[in-house]
Amino acid sequence: LHDLNTNLIYLDLEIFFLFFQIIFCLILFSCTSKLSEDLGEVIIYDSDNVHFFSKIVDSVDFIPLKINNLSLDDFSEVYKTKESIFVVDKTLKKTVYYFDAKGQFMNLIGSSGRAYNEYLELSDFMLSGDSLLIFDSKNRKVFFYGMDGRLLRKDTLINNFQKARRIKNDYILYLGDCNADSKYKLFMEKSDDKFLKSNSNVMHFTELFPVFCSHGDSVYVRETLSNKIRLLYDNKISTLYTFDFGNYSIPDEFYTQSSAHESMEILLNQDYTYQKQFCIASRFALIENIMNRQDGVRAVYAILNRFNDKWLWVNQVLEQENDPFSGTFKFIDEEGYFYFLLDKVKQNALAEYGINIDGYEYGLLKCKLKID
Repeated sequence: LHDLNTNLIYLDLEIFFLFFQIIFCLILFSCTSKLSEDLGEVIIYDSDNVHFFSKIVDSVDFIPLKINNLSLDDFSEVYKTKESIFVVDKTLKKTVYYFDAKGQFMNLIGSSGRAYNEYLELSDFMLSGDSLLIFDSKNRKVFFYGMDGRLLRKDTLINNFQKARRIKNDYILYLGDCNADSKYKLFMEKSDDKFLKSNSNVMHFTELFPVFCSHGDSVYVRETLSNKIRLLYDNKISTLYTFDFGNYSIPDEFYTQSSAHESMEILLNQDYTYQKQFCIASRFALIENIMNRQDGVRAVYAILNRFNDKWLWVNQVLEQENDPFSGTFKFIDEEGYFYFLLDKVKQNALAEYGINIDGYEYGLLKCKLKID
C-alpha cells in the first residue's frame, strides 16, 4: 500500500485508503449488494442550516499528551474515561498509549511481534472493566492486558473477522462482505446467531475505521459504505438511523451494476458521502461523515442531543491547518465534552482561545459546545 501511495495522485489520506479498498474489491469481484429496506429514523441532511465548531464552542480546555516523539495518523483512535486517556495507534507502532486524565504518560500497552504476549495486527480495541482488549484478526486472537501492560490472558477465536467486540462471555464478529461461506456480515463466535444479511457477492472491503461503538449494554454498528447506524441489543439487530444526503448519497446503482468498472465509474463521477465514525454517550451522539465534493473534501457531523432528540449539523472543510476542528474530532465523554486530537500545527491555532501550548507533539482539545 505504501508503494502504491507514491504512484498515485495525492488525495486526502482517508479518500486514498477508501478508493484503494473499493477499487481492489471491485476489480476482484462483481458487487450486487442491495441496501436494506429497514430505515429506522430517517435523518435528512439540512445543507441550509449548518454550523462550524468554532461558532458553537462554549468553553475550551487543552490536555497536552506528555510524551515525546509521538507519531500518529488519521486512523488513530482516542478513548477517555474519568481517570484515563487511551490513544490507539493501529497502523504505525501498533500499540496503545495510556495517559492519566491530565495527559501524563503512564505506559505503553501491547506491541506487535511474534512473542507470546504480542500480536501481529491491532485490528480492534475495547475497554472492559480493568482490562484492555486488543483484537488480532490475522491470528484470530484476543489479548487481555492489564493497565500496567502485562498480558493477563489470550483467547483464540474460531472464526475470521475484521472487527470485534466482547459481549458478556461471547464475541460479536464483523466480517462484512468478505465472507464467502455466509450471507451474513455479523455473527456470534460461540452461538449460531447471525445478523445483518447481505445480498452481495464476495466483496473484499476492509473497514479502516471503527465498526462497533458500545454504550451500556448496547452495541452500535457503523459501516463506511452504508448510510445507516444499526443497534444490536438483546440478540437482535435493527436500523436506528438512516442518513439521507440527497444528491451526496451513494446511489443504489453503485451496488447493482454487473460490471465492476461500471460501479466504479458511478462513484468516481459524482459527489458522494461515506461514514467515518459513530460515537455515543449519555448526553450526545455524533456521526461523522466525509463528503467528497468537486469543490473539496469536508467532514459533515450530525450531532444528536439525546435529551430532546434534536439534531445539529456541523460542516468542517478538511486540510485547514489554522482550524483546530478541521478533521480532528475523536470522542465524546459521559459529561458531554467533545475531544479533538491536535498535532503541533493545529495547536498553533489555539492562541485565539487564550491557550498556551507546552510543545508536545499532540494534545486533546476538550470542548463544551452550545447545543440546544
